[in-house]
Amino acid sequence: MKFTPNSIKNQEFNKTLRGYDADEVRAFLEQMANHVEEMNGKIASLEQENDKKNSRIEEFNKIEKSLHHTLIDARESSSKAIESTRKKIEQMVKEAEQKSSELLSGAKKEAEFVKSSVVHLREENKLLTAKLKAMINTQSRMLDLYFPDPENEKISRDNPEKNINIDDILEKLT
Repeated sequence: MKFTPNSIKNQEFNKTLRGYDADEVRAFLEQMANHVEEMNGKIASLEQENDKKNSRIEEFNKIEKSLHHTLIDARESSSKAIESTRKKIEQMVKEAEQKSSELLSGAKKEAEFVKSSVVHLREENKLLTAKLKAMINTQSRMLDLYFPDPENEKISRDNPEKNINIDDILEKLT
């Protein structure tokens, strides 16, 4: 049986000869009814407050779920962005290595070309110097044969003053 303030106030008891004082019972029941009414009010207030708090908890749970999903999405996005950036960096490094390899290969070819050109030019220089010395020597002999020294008709190859210095001529030409 559920007690309400009115059911307590309106409760009727059988009368007996030696029973309780009816006024005392009524006063007690009145107090009890008032107390039950107050407790029912508190219970209703607490139930209403509990409903509000449960509603807030549901809102917080929704927010928590939303934040959880947002966090997961953010992690996935950042992971994808990091992976994408890593792949781009790897690609850039590969391209840079390839370009540097190509540049190095080109520079080596250029250095080999310059080296072979220098060797070739040195050989040509030696050849031209030898030819020039031979030509100067030949011309010097021819001059000595056609224009002998007026003081001494005999050509003296041992006298350095009367001979043409081929090395001196070459130095002046270069």
